[in-house]
This record gives sequence, structure tokens and C-alpha cells, in this order.
Amino acid sequence: MGLPDSKYLRADQLQKVLAVLKAGENPDRDRMLILLSSALGLRVTEAVRVEKSWFRDIDKQWVWVRSAKKRHKGGPGERPEERLAVPKGIIAFIKGYMKRLEGKWFFTGRTKAGHMSERQAFNVFSGACVAAGIGHKSFHALRHYRGFTVQSKTWDLDLTRRQLRHTSVAATQRYTERTPDEEKELADEIGWN
Repeated sequence: MGLPDSKYLRADQLQKVLAVLKAGENPDRDRMLILLSSALGLRVTEAVRVEKSWFRDIDKQWVWVRSAKKRHKGGPGERPEERLAVPKGIIAFIKGYMKRLEGKWFFTGRTKAGHMSERQAFNVFSGACVAAGIGHKSFHALRHYRGFTVQSKTWDLDLTRRQLRHTSVAATQRYTERTPDEEKELADEIGWN
């Protein structure tokens, strides 16, 4: 199943990015950033503020994501948390990574609060995309990757909406777009009689 636009990220491209990050300056941190963002559909503002406390139910395969969306009133610490399922395939990596962390942040950095900056996250991902030979991609491509993957596997628009923490299905509908090649495949499947 293809993606509707080159700004989106395909599964094979994500694997190339992760492979490039294995040889980077901070491979575990950078791979974790990309894995969590693509697996949970995190916005960059959420990704750089991931806290260890979000994984208090990791043994039950749950993570609690605090939305960074501005629609919520109050500061980041006062915004509601939403529970998302964590893919089983990355739980061991998350647990191993957490054992080495000091402090509350998953991705430490030079911000006043002590977490990674959004610019740094953009640079990690975009630099890895270029190094992987797939060209520049916005960090938001990871969120679209998650949404498109959920939608193409389930065809459940409401589930996709919940996974991406959208307030309205209208915001989620862009994940139902199909490529011209997919339309041709469907035409062949349907046939002419």
C-alpha cells in the first residue's frame, strides 16, 4: 500500500532511517525518538517532552501521552493524558532505554526545562532522512506514517482519530487518501463485469 504524497514516509523508508541512526552520534536516543514518534503518532512538541512517567503501565502494553495540542488549557503539566497501546515489538527496547535514563525526560537537551528542543528533533530526523537517501522529510511525516498505517490496516476512521488524538474525524480524513496506483489495483480487483 503506497502513500499519497512524497512528503509521507513509507515503511521501507522508515527502516532506512532507523538503520542510518544506528551509526549516529547518539544512536539509542535518536532511534528511540523516531520509533516512539512513528509508533505513537507523536507531534514533535510531544516527542521532545516524553517523560518516564508516561510508561508507568508499559508492562500492560500502555503508554500515557500528554497532548501538546494548544486546544487544552493550562501548561504542559496540566494537559490531560491519553492512553495508547504500545507495539509489543518495541517494549524491550523502551525498557532497556529507560534503565539508563537519569531524570524525568526521555530525550534530554539544552532547553531551560532540560529536554530536547524541537529544532534538535527536526534535525535528527531530517538529517537521517537525507543520509538514508530519501530526501528531506518533516518530523510530522512520522505522525502521518502512524495515521496512514492504522487507517490502511483497519479502515476504521474513528480508531485512527483516537490513535492520533484528533478531536474531529474531519482532521483524520486525510489518512483515507489513496494513490493512483492503488486506485488502479482496486479497479483491477473489481473487474469489469
